[in-house]
Amino acid sequence: MNSSEPTPAELPKRTWLRRVLGFVTRRRLAKAAIGGTALVVVGWFGLPWLVPLPESLNDPSSPSPELLARDGSVLATFSRPDLYRHRPVSLEEIPDHLVMATLSAEDKRFREHGGIDLLANCRAIRDNLQADEVVSGASTLTQQLIKLASGTPARTLRNKAVEALQARHLEMLWDKDRILENYFNRLDYGSQRLGPDAAARYYFQRPLDQLSLAQSALLAGLPQAPSRHNPLRNPEQALKRRNWVLDRMQIVFGLDPEEIERAKDEPLDLRPVDETSLAPHLADLFRGKAPEGPLTTTIDPKIQAFAERCVRQELERLATNNAQQAAVLVIDNPTGEILALIGSGGYENENGGQINGVFAPRSPGSTLKPLLYACAFDRKQSWPGHILPDIPDAFLSTDGSRAPRNYDLRYYGPVTARFALANSLNVAAMQQLNEMGGASAWMPFLQSLGMKFEQPAEHYGLGLAIGNAEMPLIAVAQAYQCLANQGRLKTLTLQPQAPTPGENKLSAGAAWMVGHILRDPIARAHAFGLNSPLRLDFPCAVKTGTSSDFRDNWCIGYTPQHTVAVWLGNFDNTPMHGISGVSGAGPIFHEIMSQLGPGTTGTTWPAPPNSLTQLAIDPRTGKRYLTATNGNQKNQKFEWAWSSAPPLPIQNADYHADGKVLLDDRYAGWLSDESNARASQFALARDNRPGAPPRITSPLNGARYVLDPDIPGGTSKITLKTNLTESVQWSCETLAIEPNSNALHLKPGTHQIKAKLSNGTELTSTITVRAL
Repeated sequence: MNSSEPTPAELPKRTWLRRVLGFVTRRRLAKAAIGGTALVVVGWFGLPWLVPLPESLNDPSSPSPELLARDGSVLATFSRPDLYRHRPVSLEEIPDHLVMATLSAEDKRFREHGGIDLLANCRAIRDNLQADEVVSGASTLTQQLIKLASGTPARTLRNKAVEALQARHLEMLWDKDRILENYFNRLDYGSQRLGPDAAARYYFQRPLDQLSLAQSALLAGLPQAPSRHNPLRNPEQALKRRNWVLDRMQIVFGLDPEEIERAKDEPLDLRPVDETSLAPHLADLFRGKAPEGPLTTTIDPKIQAFAERCVRQELERLATNNAQQAAVLVIDNPTGEILALIGSGGYENENGGQINGVFAPRSPGSTLKPLLYACAFDRKQSWPGHILPDIPDAFLSTDGSRAPRNYDLRYYGPVTARFALANSLNVAAMQQLNEMGGASAWMPFLQSLGMKFEQPAEHYGLGLAIGNAEMPLIAVAQAYQCLANQGRLKTLTLQPQAPTPGENKLSAGAAWMVGHILRDPIARAHAFGLNSPLRLDFPCAVKTGTSSDFRDNWCIGYTPQHTVAVWLGNFDNTPMHGISGVSGAGPIFHEIMSQLGPGTTGTTWPAPPNSLTQLAIDPRTGKRYLTATNGNQKNQKFEWAWSSAPPLPIQNADYHADGKVLLDDRYAGWLSDESNARASQFALARDNRPGAPPRITSPLNGARYVLDPDIPGGTSKITLKTNLTESVQWSCETLAIEPNSNALHLKPGTHQIKAKLSNGTELTSTITVRAL
């Protein structure tokens, strides 16, 4: 101690006490400061660890199931169980303008604070005291994330305190970018949209990276009050909120005032998504079945959009013909992938627009005929030059109306299978099925292609050849795809899969011959002309079909690359007015197939298999010339046949001396028909001889008739005829005969018909009739 410094005893009592108290006070204040600092440190860094975070923070916000096109574009988005639509995004995907707008509106000091903004809290306390009510909460973006993850707990002081501690806890675990990314993906932007991506696509039909400054500001203003600021319901309020956000962006981030003013002048330009805008029936197929996240389909959005446009335009053109609905399938043949699927003419159409016509059973009409001939060719029971009798009275029905006829109500006598298929002759097709053994012999082949039947073969009878069994478009299209793949069936799919070789259902030779007929414009010219919608600028196999009373019409065709199947009609089964497969479904088919072009497989079709050979035949007999000549070209055509089963050679006995082809007794009625334009080329072999004896030509002795109740427009009557010019007296003990028309009414059983001539001679003909 300094000797000059007075001792306590020497000091005045008050001075000494002041020094002691000062020393004690400084030590206490220091301790208090240290203690307070320790409490702050513990409260700021330690106490938050005692408060657990919401468990849902560790569970990312689940995306809405999405259907994607093959190029990755979105075809449909389904709602989550909570009814929200959401696609999570990374922070890198969110544009800077949207981040700045959100921070300006919600938390301008987000990058500086540690989860609790003390300055904002002081301001909130001041504002609340002045207003004498809660007008500001001062929650940071991190606190809002905690609240979003926790649900919506009641706004109490305790909950606010817990929320603040949890925000501090989270800030010590996650970096700012992770917090910001999670926050964005949990924001409710109204209209059941969660996250900025779903909101941008819904309100503007734009991806995030194409949002304008004004659109970013609009989205940033929505989460505070999604309903009140919803631009679809409250556009004025939404604009007011947007402009407020823009002003905040200028203040907080110093954006160019002119840029801000331009953004304020930008109109809302809302384009809310129509959830059923593209492939709505496809969305129905996957609704409730798609897993979480995206599911990629085989749909090509460009082909889908083009096909939908073609359907709309054609239905508008045919509105006065009472054509209201259509269905379309476009298939990639090498893979079996469906590139386009249209279920109706308009999903919002009140007349069944939501029905999926691709899967609705309809009468396929003549579109089954190529499959009939393919089966017959495959079994070597027929070939393109095979002769079929297209004649009246061959097949009858029990309903008493007219005999079944072709589309033009004419008969063509002996025709090749090529002519019969290309020109869609009904009677010849039924003859072909009859030669195969009837419906029971053909149905297993159709079933192997994926077709399903509600009734046994006997129910359909020979009418199956002309489409009396209802089939969905997808089943018939899959069968045509088998023809396009040269007999290999590939199951149609809406989801990408590894290529498969397919399952052999048909020989390549049979499939090739059918395709050769269907892509032959000359062969079908008689019925369809040379310039119908079936004619394209490249080879294309195509077939139409029209059901009775014009209730359905079809057009299905293929190239090696694509199959296009079109159905046109009405779901309520009301008939259209005079629309055939060519005039109705045909134009839609033509436009879509023309757009597709010949495909990547090239403009040429596969070469004929080695199992086939080409030879010259007489198309009136189906027999081959031993040597092809340049003589009578009218009666010589080149045709494809099985190398192992060539047709019989031409013989002199097949012709009369004048060159007419001699026919058997089956053609007697057809030859005597006054409307027969081909009669001059033929003669009955028996009647052509000099002094031919009189006989009954209709019905022929030993003839067998089938009464098929399912043949459209059939009859149970035949006309009685002889080879004589004189009148005869007809009689039958078991069947009724109309006296004026000589019409014989058939019924099951064995019957003997008699014709009494003027000289007293009686001719007899015994026939057998059975019912299917």
